Amino acid sequence: MLLMIIITAASFLLLKAVKTSPAALDKTTAAALAEAKEALIGYASTYRDDGHPNEVFGYLPMPDLGTSRNNGPLGEGNAAANFTGNTKNMTVIGRLPWRKLGIPALRDSQGECLWYAVSGSFQNASKANVLNWDSLGHFEVYSSNGTPAGTVSTTGTNSSQRPVAIVFSAGVALPGQNRQASTTDTVTECSGNYDARNYLDSFSADASINNIVNYFAGTANNATGYAYSLTNSADGSQLSAVALASPKKIISGDITTSVGKIVNDKILVITADDIFKRIKLRSDFAIDVNDLLSSTPISPGSTITLTSYLNSQAPLSLPTRTPGTTGSDDVYNMCKSIPYKTNCWDKLTPRQQNFLTNWHDNLFYTNLASPTQITIDGVLTVNPCNAVLIFGGERTVRTVAPLVAQTRAVSTEKSDATMYLEGGNATSFPNGTAYSGNSFYNAATPAADIAVCISP
Repeated sequence: MLLMIIITAASFLLLKAVKTSPAALDKTTAAALAEAKEALIGYASTYRDDGHPNEVFGYLPMPDLGTSRNNGPLGEGNAAANFTGNTKNMTVIGRLPWRKLGIPALRDSQGECLWYAVSGSFQNASKANVLNWDSLGHFEVYSSNGTPAGTVSTTGTNSSQRPVAIVFSAGVALPGQNRQASTTDTVTECSGNYDARNYLDSFSADASINNIVNYFAGTANNATGYAYSLTNSADGSQLSAVALASPKKIISGDITTSVGKIVNDKILVITADDIFKRIKLRSDFAIDVNDLLSSTPISPGSTITLTSYLNSQAPLSLPTRTPGTTGSDDVYNMCKSIPYKTNCWDKLTPRQQNFLTNWHDNLFYTNLASPTQITIDGVLTVNPCNAVLIFGGERTVRTVAPLVAQTRAVSTEKSDATMYLEGGNATSFPNGTAYSGNSFYNAATPAADIAVCISP
């Protein structure tokens, strides 16, 4: 009996040691971060299904900013509403809105609820003018060994890979951080308060990690960031050169300096590609694209498409591409402006209008010098075309030298056909005549061009 007691006690102590080992703790944190990431991607990729029937997919919820700051009667764990001072393209940090996501209050290995940051380009409270698969994240992630020279970006040089959202494990409190109960917010599940500086590191800017801190200074609860300026106010996926060069820096890992540990945040990032990898497989996303470009409407309630409208015009009434542009604004603005609005914009469904607004920078339009046949699905069109309309697919590798990744961040890239179009289209646009493409969007080939013959 005594031997059995000794063996049982030893087994219990061994099991406890294993469960609280660093590896086990890291596994707990990693699992919580992964579940949060999956829930956020699920939210973005089903946004239309959750009470937003005419919106595009991709929006992310606001963080939980506390019951005193626009969570109101919804309570802890819900996403904040559009608070005073929030603007388009403003980045916000707070707690993970677990209740809004329909999941439990996720905790890291230290029992702390997770935190969450969302780029202004993807937040759903004050929506950017444009949201599509080229919209840029506002974060750049760094790691460090505790010396300025050891602080390096882990994001890479391609700005399209910058995170659009980040989930944080705050870990144990570090010196200076105060996690006492809030006096302004009702916190019954996660405990503590909503001041990001008390959870996300480092508490004070430290020159050894180039003064990177995982929160914003000078705002309520250090939660609200600056709004990125845009080169073109009508295009939320296009940043100014200054904004592009100044992302919000985030640092992660266990970083110890001569004063002790100053960073212990663990993070998991979400990119635009993570979100649209899911969205582009949806059958209704294909319908959205095709319902603008097909010759006849597809969706219930649609009476026209952008193509059918252009084909209803007399040749001399077609929009003329502005030199040096992709022509997308010429088509978009013509559809919305008087006297065309009544027969174009007003006849599109709200869903078509929203999709055209958010995705029109993926359209390329040009007039042909003389009516010419183009190739659709490998076959020459029956009628010659007065103009061509092309939907450039998702980013891939340029098909003309240099064979680098397509990037669509600044104005020079967004007006460069080689950053959108493939093969002969990339070299023909805008003044050539050799155009080709598929007749419909297909999720199996999302980078393929969709070409339309405009033959009034």
